[in-house]
Amino acid sequence: MAYSTFSEVRINGFPVDWGYWYILQNIPPAYGAALAYRIDPLKTKKSDDVKAIQKELQEHITRLELRLASISPSWTLTKLVIFLGDDAPEGMLYQVRTQLHKALINLLRQLTIPKPLVLEDAGTVSQVQISEQPLGLKATKPSNDIDFSGLLNIPSKVDDWFRVIDDMTRGFYAKWGKMPNETQAWGALWKNPPEGYEITTGKDRGDDCLIMPGVTNLSKRGFSDRWKKYTRKKSG
Repeated sequence: MAYSTFSEVRINGFPVDWGYWYILQNIPPAYGAALAYRIDPLKTKKSDDVKAIQKELQEHITRLELRLASISPSWTLTKLVIFLGDDAPEGMLYQVRTQLHKALINLLRQLTIPKPLVLEDAGTVSQVQISEQPLGLKATKPSNDIDFSGLLNIPSKVDDWFRVIDDMTRGFYAKWGKMPNETQAWGALWKNPPEGYEITTGKDRGDDCLIMPGVTNLSKRGFSDRWKKYTRKKSG
């Protein structure tokens, strides 16, 4: 946003909050067209000079809105950048590039950090590194604390469910470029848990729960308590 602050302030009276617009998945064509001309469509414009500038741009905005509407009923900031190309505002470009860079770094981190595997043989369990495993063995839960994503608060006593939740959070962030909220996190664990943990779903005293061999079931209520602790902002 720093690249285009001057022009945005001149047009709006303030900078555009590109971070807010980036997280939206259904930007209407009218809003997308306004943003393409560095106009924030949600905030009130007070200055007469600002109104005059926006009036000069109105015909261009209307034409662009019609073009966007003919292509799709909703847009994201990333799709707008692809459509606008070199004509995209620098603040918009900067926000999209920054978020995509974060997602790429997290994806590369996932692919390059080795994870331990668990071998199961006649009821015995032992841990070895990926580089030492023959092909065909199944990876299960990681046990190396160094491999944590860094996205969550690490509890003083790390258990298997924390590792599962941490891996889910890492995968969600790599895909979407942001932290999941509590509802999204539970949904991801329920519908698409991290691979290798052999997690199933069921009921525990009438409450939805996640089931993993060898550990106590994780109820939705228990997950909620954990999530609040793992995502609580640290004071100071």
